[in-house]
Amino acid sequence: MNIQIISEILASEDNDAILKKIFMDVSLQGLSSEEAHFILSHQKNTIVCQILSVLAYQYSGDFKKSIQLLDELVLRDEALSMVLRADMYINGRGTIENKPDYEQAISLLERTIEQGNIEAMLLRADMYIYGRGIINNKPDYEQAISLLERAIEQGSSEALVKLSFIYREGLNTTKNEHDYKQTISLLERAITQGSTKAMVELAFMYRKGFGTTTNQPEYKQAISLLERAIEQGNTEAMVRRAALFRDGLGTPRNEPDYEQAISLLERAIAQGNTEAMLLHADMLINGCGIIPDQSTYSKALALIIKALHLNPWHPCDPCSRIKDVQYLLSEMAKQMHVDSEYFLFINLYKPDGYFPHNKAAALDLFQKHPIQHFATFCQGCIDAIITQELTEEMHQIQIERINELRALIPNNKNTPAVQAAINRFIAYGALFISKDPSISYEHFRKVPEEHLSADDFIEITHMILAQGNIDHQDTEFALELSQHAQEKAPDDDEIRRLNSIVSKLYLKKNLFTKRSETTSAKEALQLHAQIPRLNRATQQINLLKEYQGYLLSKDKFETREGPVDELTKDLVATLINDIDMGSKLEDLLILPDIKKARKNNASFNNLINQLMQLPFLPAQNLQPSYK
Repeated sequence: MNIQIISEILASEDNDAILKKIFMDVSLQGLSSEEAHFILSHQKNTIVCQILSVLAYQYSGDFKKSIQLLDELVLRDEALSMVLRADMYINGRGTIENKPDYEQAISLLERTIEQGNIEAMLLRADMYIYGRGIINNKPDYEQAISLLERAIEQGSSEALVKLSFIYREGLNTTKNEHDYKQTISLLERAITQGSTKAMVELAFMYRKGFGTTTNQPEYKQAISLLERAIEQGNTEAMVRRAALFRDGLGTPRNEPDYEQAISLLERAIAQGNTEAMLLHADMLINGCGIIPDQSTYSKALALIIKALHLNPWHPCDPCSRIKDVQYLLSEMAKQMHVDSEYFLFINLYKPDGYFPHNKAAALDLFQKHPIQHFATFCQGCIDAIITQELTEEMHQIQIERINELRALIPNNKNTPAVQAAINRFIAYGALFISKDPSISYEHFRKVPEEHLSADDFIEITHMILAQGNIDHQDTEFALELSQHAQEKAPDDDEIRRLNSIVSKLYLKKNLFTKRSETTSAKEALQLHAQIPRLNRATQQINLLKEYQGYLLSKDKFETREGPVDELTKDLVATLINDIDMGSKLEDLLILPDIKKARKNNASFNNLINQLMQLPFLPAQNLQPSYK
């Protein structure tokens, strides 16, 4: 899929054929982040648009919104939405403790099968093949074949591919006798119907030498099929082809071509393919074409986390990649990559982690870097408190876990790092859960400055501002911290927010008479005078970003003023960066490229005029976050 095709789909009326095409295209090609963003910014109240939005939320990792929208469609008995919701139940997304709920899935699928829905038959057949929702997890191949044959009668090429798998593995026989001839026959039938998945599976047969005349691999045939599928956007084909490049199979002189492999994997990753993420991570960890170091391991970890977020394989799932993921993390932990070690620890330690709960193994990992892991654990608890994911009951559980982990730190229970982590956790708990800012402030004051984050500075300043009578000592403390915060703030938005808080604090009633001699009232007023300009800059940046999104959405066709040129895109990106760094728009308009773009592009010129007319707004009236 691409932006232009998505635009055409969004403009279309509800249609079963379009829905099926969306389902197939996205399952084979995925969605890029740009495509997902475009869909979510152009939502309409049609089933086609809502289904696209569901898929966009899933590929963005927002399963909560995806489920909410799906449940609304399920209540309307919309068939494809019931299949998608059943798939989420099967994979444990949005369920209690993220565990599969096969009963709910089967209920939805049976309702949809009664309507003759092919996708429901395919998913239910999968459940029979892998024994999901069956007593003792015992597969029922007879039921699976029955459903697949029904779907084939209705012209499903996907059913042909699934049935070929049963014949390839000999699952329909008592002795698991492979029937490669029938497998190839079914796949060739599916290919004549245009199935790229069948091309990928037949390529696998050729790669392994299954059913070939010599029973030896035929890489040329395999590569030809994969290339055909790649041309049609199949991301699984990209992953399989990348694996051949990595292993040097079918390449000149049978040597690995890591550059080609990574290029294909990056294409598949951009479309949300989790197998590509894991294969790329594997290549980084094993030093395919590079010498791995700590930064390499960090990139691998980011890919693994993204893959788990998009596809949290349940350990009981026969297709699960959890063991592979654990192995990759263990390999990085052996190389002293502390972040990987912590990620492995926390997901073994928590009962609802990605991996099977194993407290003993988790605590062994914890004790390798106890102080670092303890601080990271406390920060994770703080993040959950701030995002309101931690209830009072869960907060008590986290306190127990913190005490348990602290007891495992040998001879270092009272180091500054450990004490800082505990005090910050107590401070945020008091602020957001027990709603006691005085206790929160008391514990924040116990934390050394080097252990405070920019967010800590902001919360402290809010608490001081909320007091009826501002104490001179507290004021000086906040002013000093805010200066450090401007250095620690992760982005310019945080810096602007801090400037706004500081200026409000400076100008608080009767403050000038209480301040120390080192900071004059004149400096305070000068700082306050900056705030309207900063607010105006923020507005300018926001408008420029909206226009940037508009240009990206028009990438494949013309605007009313003519073709979108690359110069305008580059200029908008440059303006956003320059204003963000403190430059005034007025000073940038004299640049020749901007003058030229304003002359040749009417929409860009109108935008500049709009930016110039933005008013100077007063500083925002910031409120304490706990109110």
